Amino acid sequence: KIEGLHLDYRIDGLIGKALSFEAQQRYPDAMEFGKAIRVFQQDLTEGDGEAHISSAEGLVFQAMALAKQYATLEQAADTLESAIGVDPSLDQKYRPYVLRWRSGLML
Repeated sequence: KIEGLHLDYRIDGLIGKALSFEAQQRYPDAMEFGKAIRVFQQDLTEGDGEAHISSAEGLVFQAMALAKQYATLEQAADTLESAIGVDPSLDQKYRPYVLRWRSGLML
């Protein structure tokens, strides 16, 4: 965090995923990172200046950002389950995160 600069937690999630230490948690390539940014921008423009996260990918980003703090771990699990509800193909990849977070374990 830079003094005086406050980033939206979803932007933090985008950047955090792009710079993740674990290769399997990063975007596979720059095209996917660009797509994630466009999804975020689209979510922002659909509301009155506030993001309305509706896409599964947007919910995943939101969940990952929430999971960085223990106090919002339960909310992160709920958000990730919402993403799985929107796109059931995410279940196999993200269900282990939900289970860890529900048991109180952070990433």
